[in-house]
Amino acid sequence: MGIKNILIISYHALPFDVVASYRTKGYCDYLIEYGIFPTLVTHRWEKGSDKNWAFHNENEKIIYEKSNNCNIIRLPRPVERFESNSPINTIKHWVKGDFDLHLLNSYKLFKIFLFDHLKNKKYDAVLAIFSPHYHLKLAFEINKQFKIPYVLDFRDLWDNQIITKSYNPPLKKKIQDLIIKFYWRKWLNKSIFFSTTSSKWISYLEKLSSVKGIKIRNGHEISSLPKKNYKTNIFRIAYFGRIYPYQNLEIIIKGINKFINRNYPIDEFELCLIGIKNVGQFNGAQIFKKFINEKYIVEHDYMSKEELIKFSIKNVNLFILPNLKEDNGSFFVKLFDYISLNKPLILAPKNGSENDIIVKKTNAGLLTSSSTKIALYLERQYRSYREAGMVNVAIDKLQFKDLHRTKQVEILAKEIKKY
Repeated sequence: MGIKNILIISYHALPFDVVASYRTKGYCDYLIEYGIFPTLVTHRWEKGSDKNWAFHNENEKIIYEKSNNCNIIRLPRPVERFESNSPINTIKHWVKGDFDLHLLNSYKLFKIFLFDHLKNKKYDAVLAIFSPHYHLKLAFEINKQFKIPYVLDFRDLWDNQIITKSYNPPLKKKIQDLIIKFYWRKWLNKSIFFSTTSSKWISYLEKLSSVKGIKIRNGHEISSLPKKNYKTNIFRIAYFGRIYPYQNLEIIIKGINKFINRNYPIDEFELCLIGIKNVGQFNGAQIFKKFINEKYIVEHDYMSKEELIKFSIKNVNLFILPNLKEDNGSFFVKLFDYISLNKPLILAPKNGSENDIIVKKTNAGLLTSSSTKIALYLERQYRSYREAGMVNVAIDKLQFKDLHRTKQVEILAKEIKKY
């Protein structure tokens, strides 16, 4: 069987350094190992003079990049905005299947390019990665026009809380949810299959449509765990990235305070919060500072992934990860980052999620719903730090290796090659 050619549609791609871009990168890097050659269509992600991601005129140059494992076509990135004070105008867009209103210019630009490109270029399949929504819409429209089969790949649901018991949105959001469900069902039902990152989401999307789903975790790209654990000048625990309002901070905060009180006075302890951004009006860092003595808290600005890894390897002893209040099917990609740094972690409270499964599978640290157990675990690791300048971890390297991104891509490739 010869090489299959696949067209990948993804707004997110490096050098735009967000989690979504690394899933796209994984497909571009590893599909060729399994007999599939990808061509990615994305935007030109370039920094402007103000150091923000630049916008372009729509008629600016298209950049073509070729390599042994993939081709990348970079379209200019048009201005992102949607200016309307009219709810009726917004709903009119929803009814047409346009939900990324600030990205309407991108959708139009992608569609014009792809419909022209596909007149002369043949592909065996299209892979459309959500989000944004318009990728799904484009795959459907391409199939209708050019009869190319397509796969839909979901990193998330449009709102991960929609599958939880506590989900109770306002009326406008309920209307939007109903319209999105209509279109997702329509787009899914014409796909050959879909992929997503958790069993809960597979179940939800299979019920929404009549199509089979497969699990493709995000995976990691670490070839080996760091061999050396550096001695640190202080017992430092850390969290990096966003803190969401549906994470349960209470158990970990109580555990940290019990640890502090049991070892008071303690001068060699620091809670390091790195690159914490507000989520809407929710300020997660402020909650830590409200309930933990601020003398133990140090905040750092955002770091690039490379800077973050270097900092964490040399300066962090242990990571904390407040779990979801209710399992909504989502997976913390930072969990792989934590494990890959060969540091122990605390995930709390238990909720039966994919996050729990990975921590247990890899023996990455403590999984508990007890603040007392958190305090005792911190105390044990603190004693190890006092004696040796570092902490103890015994990650199951074989289990971690099985979670490498190339293994996840292999699952997708095998399914594509059935068609």
